[in-house]
Amino acid sequence: MRVLAALIPVLVTSWAADCAADDPNALYRPQVRIEDDPPAFYAVTHYRERGLPKTAGGFDADEHGWVESLKTYVANKPLRPTHGRHTVYICPLGPMDSKMQRRMRILCTFLEVYLTLPVKIMQAVPIAGRRSRMAKAHGCRVRQYETGHLKDDVLKPSLPNDALGVLGLTAQDLYSEEVDWDSVASKTFTGRGFAVCSLIRFFPEPWGHAATSKSEWEGLGLSLRTVAAACCGMLGPSPCRKYYCVLNQSRYISTDKPIHLCPDCLRKLRWSLGFDLIERYEALRRFYTRTGMRKEARWVAKRIAECRAGLAPEKPHQPQPGHEGSVCEPAPASD
Repeated sequence: MRVLAALIPVLVTSWAADCAADDPNALYRPQVRIEDDPPAFYAVTHYRERGLPKTAGGFDADEHGWVESLKTYVANKPLRPTHGRHTVYICPLGPMDSKMQRRMRILCTFLEVYLTLPVKIMQAVPIAGRRSRMAKAHGCRVRQYETGHLKDDVLKPSLPNDALGVLGLTAQDLYSEEVDWDSVASKTFTGRGFAVCSLIRFFPEPWGHAATSKSEWEGLGLSLRTVAAACCGMLGPSPCRKYYCVLNQSRYISTDKPIHLCPDCLRKLRWSLGFDLIERYEALRRFYTRTGMRKEARWVAKRIAECRAGLAPEKPHQPQPGHEGSVCEPAPASD
């Protein structure tokens, strides 16, 4: 009888999980109770504030728009992974040489770790003949493609049925009709599940210069920061203004820009995606170590120690099933 009594909660939990898996609209992971997280999960020890003006009561997102609060973020109904839609796709836009394809696979592996979601590469989609213009850059004439047109006329029609979001990745230059800039490295359609990124400005070969180990390392760092910001942004959070964060909005991207999420944005993404915080940090530390990003690996190690120290003894860390990153193979686009 005691054995049966002990088995009943296990059977009920298993039955509930099976029922959720059968419902395509059920959350991909159990709802996270952010309010139960230890304060150490979102400690500001290793972050810097940007020093923006404050009201007498501190930052006020709803009245001034300087910082988006968690309450506002939730009220805006951000994209959340379900059993029917929890995969992020990378859609190559236009031709890519072997070097760019290898870089794209590294970005795919990184995004699986960063987002804790499956990430797949679709078949390349040609963009020749799409809305574009000619411009001068680095002493060269280059064709630039318009980001809004790529989103509406290329990415939307090829959206797979199980896609939570689609990142259009290209080795061509980009511009946006929404901003008066000569070019953009990326365009995120916040909360809509679409983003477009270009890698052309991060590497020397497209401009007739020889690649070096330093240029490759710097270009990869810029690429990682760009796709991380684009993919996090397309899931819902507004640009970050309070802390130095990967979601800071800026025209020029440098390797000095943080690659990590600030406490506020981390809390939003954890509420939305339901990932295990420490497990995600551990996977990121392994990725940074493998790719020689020692500074980032040390930073994450400090956060892991801080988070573990904040766990109550009666609530030990329990790993959850997740995606630690793998080499992503091309996945066919849906009809």
